[in-house]
Amino acid sequence: MREVTGNLSGLKPSELKALERIYRRRVPPHELVSAELATFMCDLSREIGRQVGALISRRGDIEHVAVGDASRIMLPAVGRVRAGHGRFAGCVWCTPICATSLSHATIWLTWPCCVWI
Repeated sequence: MREVTGNLSGLKPSELKALERIYRRRVPPHELVSAELATFMCDLSREIGRQVGALISRRGDIEHVAVGDASRIMLPAVGRVRAGHGRFAGCVWCTPICATSLSHATIWLTWPCCVWI
């Protein structure tokens, strides 16, 4: 299985397994992110107290999962994934904007933190 990268120090084995399970999920190709993935990532982010991000391909496969700290997360280096000059590589980087005081409804409204790469 592919590895989760980023700030993994201090995470419990069960939390690492939950992060690895993100790789098993798929997003329908016509969506940026599915409601199930958004909810799972928001819940997991709240549980571990850190930001979680996923790089999603055009086919809907999870290509990369990364963990930041409570206030920021770094995008992974994707290199030149068959992208021409001035063109997108065909991936979307998504990370939920979560806070412990927000309800699920509020989190869903603030979810669209997606960047075309």
